[in-house]
Amino acid sequence: MSKKQFNYVLSDIPNDDEGKAFVKQLRQFFNKDRYAIRVRGQYLKDGLNWRHYTYGQPLSHSKCMRIYIKEKI
Repeated sequence: MSKKQFNYVLSDIPNDDEGKAFVKQLRQFFNKDRYAIRVRGQYLKDGLNWRHYTYGQPLSHSKCMRIYIKEKI
């Protein structure tokens, strides 16, 4: 029996209006019956202390976004 994990699919999507529109459109046409999608922040914005976010920063404090796709059981 193998453990299912999130698969890293896309990265370095800019956290701006264009990047957010891309993620929104991806969610719109995504096969939600078979897969789950997660969006996480990547690269802390300049001037912020990483020690405040040892378990990951919120999307609002990220320079880019990363997308993970998991197959539903």
